[in-house]
Amino acid sequence: MFHSPQELSDAELEVLNVKLQNMRRVPKFAAVFGFIGVACLDGMLLRRNPALWRMSLGAVAGYAFGGYGASQITNNMLTRSFDYDILIAQERRQQRKVMNLAGYNRDYISSDSTDLNKRFDKAYQ
Repeated sequence: MFHSPQELSDAELEVLNVKLQNMRRVPKFAAVFGFIGVACLDGMLLRRNPALWRMSLGAVAGYAFGGYGASQITNNMLTRSFDYDILIAQERRQQRKVMNLAGYNRDYISSDSTDLNKRFDKAYQ
């Protein structure tokens, strides 16, 4: 909804900054924990030498899990109260604009309504 930083308050910008930092850092930390976790699991519990491919697989799984977890963090996001009449009017305006461009709205002028598609026979055939 807000594409311009000037429309956000300082508190909202700080919250967004923290969220972006978390989204950047959490997957990397989770990848490191996945890498070390698989090495510990192999070495201590399964009593075998850790293989690089298993540790890499653990890092990839940790990165994916961390990325998903970071994207689900919403408890620190501030919410604004919006006037839903304005939102619905903007949505209708955008929909009408797109439908006119596609030719599916009542404001569309087809080529049938103009003389551009009429066939003119030549008199000297």
